[in-house]
Amino acid sequence: MLELFTSEGCNSCPSADQNLARVNLVSLQKLPIYTLSFHVDFWNYLGWEDPFSDATFSQRQRSDVQSFQADRVYTPQMIVNGRVEFPGSNQATDRAIAAGLRSQPPTRLELNVTAQANLAHVAWQGTDLTEQNSLLLALVQKRASH
Repeated sequence: MLELFTSEGCNSCPSADQNLARVNLVSLQKLPIYTLSFHVDFWNYLGWEDPFSDATFSQRQRSDVQSFQADRVYTPQMIVNGRVEFPGSNQATDRAIAAGLRSQPPTRLELNVTAQANLAHVAWQGTDLTEQNSLLLALVQKRASH
């Protein structure tokens, strides 16, 4: 999983947003890469409010960064598999994704989803679960627009 923490109020973010879009195209070639973009709200005070931003996304970024004891949150910040963080440059992204694809996850999950109309039922089981594990589900929108 590749998470990008970004903001429309950040002048360094457009290149990282484009980088995430590039990676998403690669993932369409059947590679198991799942991209998520979270627009944080901590740049909104500058006067341009990001219409996609949410305080929940800023909190998620802080929690992610705390979990692997990084120094700080910033934008654009990419996180691979909840373990490695870096600015959203192409070279760093490609190396981190390659390493993530080679590594085995510490926990294996099996999900079974059944959907009817606007209701989904998710059954799951996992191996090697600890108290530190959390199961987070994301409803992913393929495209967003203003």
